[in-house]
Amino acid sequence: MSYDREKHTTIVSLFKQGKTLAEIAAQYSLTRQRISQILAARGVDKSEGGHHLNVALRSAARKIEREKEHMERYGCTREQFLSVKGNRNQGSKSPCQAFHNQYQNAVIRKVEWKLKFWEWWQVWVESGKWEERGRGSEGYCMCRVGDEGAYEIGNVYIGTIVHNSTLGRTLAFERTERRTAFYYVIHSAGGRKAVSEELGVPRQYISQLANNGSMPNCWVADGRAAKLSAMTGGAYTVDDLIRLSVSLGQDPNKEVA
Repeated sequence: MSYDREKHTTIVSLFKQGKTLAEIAAQYSLTRQRISQILAARGVDKSEGGHHLNVALRSAARKIEREKEHMERYGCTREQFLSVKGNRNQGSKSPCQAFHNQYQNAVIRKVEWKLKFWEWWQVWVESGKWEERGRGSEGYCMCRVGDEGAYEIGNVYIGTIVHNSTLGRTLAFERTERRTAFYYVIHSAGGRKAVSEELGVPRQYISQLANNGSMPNCWVADGRAAKLSAMTGGAYTVDDLIRLSVSLGQDPNKEVA
């Protein structure tokens, strides 16, 4: 009797580990029906192990793999994706379709794209402007800082279509047709991105200064001029920057916000 109890306990353990009735029966030279009787006598339901357990484990493994693939592709869970993706009948009003359209436009324009769907969607959600997206001249769109670089977190924001178009024209003019003396100061200091980060001012503002050819005189007092000079490696001293502003007709004693 003791042997039978131990054997039956082992049979229950094997079954709950995923061994099928046929496998256990073969191991103990018993029939599947006898194994079923032993399990039933121990109060073990068929759903607790064997084939049912294996099916459940495979299903769970497939679900985990699908979630992993979804996270890698879209940056979110399948449930999150389905909650916002919309449907084909919505056209461009569908978040998924709008994302695809913008991605394709970036590819055509040869602009690098590093945003996953959920990252892109969160930028829109945080802006609170999704419902106003792309509606005429007052509509909103996703812009890149300084209209350059990749579409990626930290380099995109939501602005009006008018703002984006105006910025693009201004920067295109600056980049291709006009090079002021102050533009070369910015260039010597490492470019607009490096200067904006070091001085703590928006890159668009640096673009405006480079386009206008002037430096705010308040930068002398607040130390930004000294930082800018240091970034040029001494190619431009603070006095050079002040003289540059004076040569453009600015009053060096007048603060410029």
